[in-house]
Amino acid sequence: MDIIQWNDDDFMPLEERREAERHVKRFFGPNITEDLIQHRARQRLFYFKCMRKHKRRGRDWTLLIDSDEFLYVNYPTVAALNLTAPSLEEPGSVMTFLQTELVRSGNNLTTPCVQIPRIRFGSQESSSLQVDAQVPAGFNANSFQTFRWRQHANAANYLANRISKTMIDLNRVKWEDLVPVSSIHRPIRSICGRRRLHIRKPDQVFVINHYLGSWEQYSFRDDRRNGNERSQEVRRVGCNVYNIWFGRFVSMQVFLTVLLLCLLCLHVL
Repeated sequence: MDIIQWNDDDFMPLEERREAERHVKRFFGPNITEDLIQHRARQRLFYFKCMRKHKRRGRDWTLLIDSDEFLYVNYPTVAALNLTAPSLEEPGSVMTFLQTELVRSGNNLTTPCVQIPRIRFGSQESSSLQVDAQVPAGFNANSFQTFRWRQHANAANYLANRISKTMIDLNRVKWEDLVPVSSIHRPIRSICGRRRLHIRKPDQVFVINHYLGSWEQYSFRDDRRNGNERSQEVRRVGCNVYNIWFGRFVSMQVFLTVLLLCLLCLHVL
């Protein structure tokens, strides 16, 4: 594999960074925090520079996802379309199916920007017995996110799964269309449609699993979104659960206190 690892200095010179931050402020309005501005500016330049570098090197299909997201063939949709795909266990199953689809008449990869639905997995882990049963001897099952977490949001729940990510065929993208990115979900606005942001799982032959991971993994990240949208989403879920039991707990304590005071008053009388 040809692995390239960048730090900020590799793709974000000072002047470009400042311009990206100015753009983010204009794009998102006055309520965005300074930390989130820096995060969005980094995304804007990284995706732009990454795609240009791969295009210069003659790359074609480039998948723009995070390290906690995994692409695989959407087998139920493939079956519904009477297509065939290599099994998930076969190495390179995604690439093999992609190459097969590209030469098939009427395939749904006719656009150079393929928008792919995501399924978000929750933080409730499977039992050790469930996890260990599917991992060969000699492997630590707890080292694999896809074994540890099995429960996910309903595929039709747009709010829980969030919007699509993309796979871009850079060979079919014009150089002038590769500009700094305003949204990682529409990295090339001229070819990535807005209406496909909430694409349904049955409408695509690929799907992306998005794993939240354990709380230790989640909270360890030095993420500019901490304290903002990403962590608030998790905290909101936690707070709802917390408020349910805590609110009832407080109500019960108030009720018992009032009851005790009434009993004391009656006793005194």
